[in-house]
Amino acid sequence: MYIGGHLGWAGADRTFDRTFVGGTVTINPGFTQRPGGFIGGGQIGFNRQTGNWVWGLEADISGTTLRNSTTVAVPTLPLITQTYDASIDWTASLTGRLGYAWDRWMVYGKGGAAVMHETYALTAPGLVIPDSPYHDAKVARLGWTVGAGVENAFLDNWSWKAEYNYLRFDGNDSITNALSVATVTGITSHTEVNLHLVKAGINYRFGGPIAAAGVRPANAYKTPVANAYDWTGLYVGGHTGWAGAERNFLTIFGVVGNIFTPPFEQSPNGLVGGGQVGFNRQTRNWVFGLEVDVSGTDLGARNTVTDPTGTISQTYNVEIDWTATLAGRVGYASDRWMVYGKGGGALMRETYALTAPLLGTRNDAHATRVGWTVGAGVENAFLDNWSWKVEYNFMRFDNTKTISHTSPTANGAGIASETNVDLHAVKFGVNYRLSN
Repeated sequence: MYIGGHLGWAGADRTFDRTFVGGTVTINPGFTQRPGGFIGGGQIGFNRQTGNWVWGLEADISGTTLRNSTTVAVPTLPLITQTYDASIDWTASLTGRLGYAWDRWMVYGKGGAAVMHETYALTAPGLVIPDSPYHDAKVARLGWTVGAGVENAFLDNWSWKAEYNYLRFDGNDSITNALSVATVTGITSHTEVNLHLVKAGINYRFGGPIAAAGVRPANAYKTPVANAYDWTGLYVGGHTGWAGAERNFLTIFGVVGNIFTPPFEQSPNGLVGGGQVGFNRQTRNWVFGLEVDVSGTDLGARNTVTDPTGTISQTYNVEIDWTATLAGRVGYASDRWMVYGKGGGALMRETYALTAPLLGTRNDAHATRVGWTVGAGVENAFLDNWSWKVEYNFMRFDNTKTISHTSPTANGAGIASETNVDLHAVKFGVNYRLSN
């Protein structure tokens, strides 16, 4: 059994759907908040080791400083605004862990249930006459989490760890900011939230054969083995996997600047596959490298939306054609095993197809977007020149790219869409090293 603490950084994507008064009147077309901030808390868990495999269960809780405030206008009454101030108070999770250990190092994955508590503060002067303040709404939400990390026992009973967690709360919970006067209905919002957490922590392990007997048994914390395998060299390889995207459409404007649709979100997922080429240089246990990869995808999504007046319907069919990254890698190797992190620049190519019968035929729009990526993985050299790897990559393209659907006629103006995209990819790959 172990206990510990952690600190880190978190970012959230919170999507507000259309907001209603009394469940019927739309006062807000929807919007997205992207708060970021510090997290800190504690964890408790239990591990059981069988050979090199470690099985465990862990509970953790984190307080956060994630808060964001957004002011929007009522679509039909633009002089009246509302301010939505949302904060994530704390998160908690209960997860199973599965790790692979060698000597004092362990890489692991985890997954299970998650809980989050939020506070929604609403200010809307003039929306209801006579004016009356709104109560804060406090909501506890249930979701799920997955993650991965690396842990090192730097002393017999002490270890440090670094891990990434992804939490999703997509139950589209209803949050009502009730008025202080009982005779007037409150304002109801529907939201969903994605959370990304990067944490560094420290654990203290109770008891166990090392603490109790004061000696190292044969299968625990063995004397480090010198590296017999050298990762240095040029390599090429291929990969396949699964990816999911979160694409936020902001307000879409027509030919004369009028609003054609409220914001909406697409969440496609599908297969990815491609190749990579890179170079490693090993210094003792540390491996430094540079890698380029390209992946084709079948991530597509189709949404039909209607303008605020309810008269013009449009269908947006969006495909992610391919992604590419150029990333630096830093790894720690123990003989034929290596854990690594990576980060760098990213590119993505998309195709946007718009169908809007009342607006006439529209050309497809193509967009190549520049962003950034971070990731982590584990690699094993199962033969002298062959290795397999499993890695997670996060890519963000948040420059609010504007895509215009022009008309085939020479004098036809375009319909402009503004979007940003997050991409999550889990990939399995094989590499062949060209030099010994």
